[in-house]
Amino acid sequence: MKIDKKLKISTDQFYKQLIRSIQNDILTQTGEELLEHELEGYSYVKNFPNNQIATMTITEIIHNKIYEYKMVTDKNIIVSRYTISSQEKNTCEVEYEEHVESEGALQSLNDSFMGSVMMYFKKRRFASMLSNVERAVNKNESNE
Repeated sequence: MKIDKKLKISTDQFYKQLIRSIQNDILTQTGEELLEHELEGYSYVKNFPNNQIATMTITEIIHNKIYEYKMVTDKNIIVSRYTISSQEKNTCEVEYEEHVESEGALQSLNDSFMGSVMMYFKKRRFASMLSNVERAVNKNESNE
């Protein structure tokens, strides 16, 4: 899956929001507070509301440019990557890529079928999430 979206916030604003979100997730899941430079290579166990458990590993971070992580569950390995590029002043483009590797032939077939069916909704939900980040940053900027 690949999604591209232009946002009316700067690369720095989007990146800071993304890093804050990651740090908050780590704090919630582990109780640890990490600085940005401590994130790359960090692994932790994440508990999801549906009782699913995953090992999250932050595989690459390049300030204001890239954030990539790997999520390993008992059924899949998912690698997700955000690539952020600067556009005009106070605009950026976010490219999100996700690759899923399934455990076993049956799981792979199931993931392929469900992935095709759910792709439209997943893309819409992700685009909406990016728009919410944009709105939150713009709201915070106007309140300062």
